[in-house]
Amino acid sequence: LSRDFTQNEQCMYLLRVAISKSPGFHLRHIIPIHREECLAPSCIRFLTANDYTKEDIRTWFWPRVAACFKKNVINIRTAKKNLPAVVCLPDIIVDSFSSEKQQEWRNN
Repeated sequence: LSRDFTQNEQCMYLLRVAISKSPGFHLRHIIPIHREECLAPSCIRFLTANDYTKEDIRTWFWPRVAACFKKNVINIRTAKKNLPAVVCLPDIIVDSFSSEKQQEWRNN
């Protein structure tokens, strides 16, 4: 991110495309990096940015960016493994309104 980033239509278009590909930022397609002091666009302000402007932190900068990419791979793999291929409605809905359960609640 730089001062000119929000002024450039192409940059903002690509940012919006990346946001649309990952609703809720679950896939983490966007890894903000501050190249110079500036305000991040409002649509990504809540994301933690890697700050390249602070010279005392630059030794940890590239390992942090690499860790962001590793998190992406791990999250995508685990997300695919944890989700069943098909989910049926009876598997999701708990039968909490059966007459037996209502009787239990009344007795307690």
